[in-house]
Amino acid sequence: MAISPSIFGVEAPAFEVAGNKILLSHAIVLSERFDDGLIEHESIINGFREWDNIGDHYEINLQIFLYKYAESRAAYLLLKDYHRTLVDKFYRRSDGQAFRNSNNDFIQFRFDQLIPDIIESDGEFLDVLKLRFISADTLEYSSALKETGS
Repeated sequence: MAISPSIFGVEAPAFEVAGNKILLSHAIVLSERFDDGLIEHESIINGFREWDNIGDHYEINLQIFLYKYAESRAAYLLLKDYHRTLVDKFYRRSDGQAFRNSNNDFIQFRFDQLIPDIIESDGEFLDVLKLRFISADTLEYSSALKETGS
């Protein structure tokens, strides 16, 4: 039985600003979180509950192994230029699709954190960056799936 290719994609994450796609090479996903868009209303008179689903916000935390770049200083300065800005599109996997909302519009993400850090490996101290992106609008996660035949 042949294994079908991943519908989620396998490439590094990426973001796009003004048509310029920035590939986040040498990145791993540290964590992902969905803020549940479910709002509960409970009657103070009879205790009856109702729920409204307004959609889910999404947050992703990444770690980039900066030391793996040929020009790690240039890679850092490039990312620093976009820190604390709204990016036009975010790709969980660059060979997938950018996130969209329920109206099929692209969602902006805030490039919220850029934290320099160091990891130790066999007595060497290696530069890494921790990044966080947060959706500005609620999203439809299935919009990031690869298109058929990709």
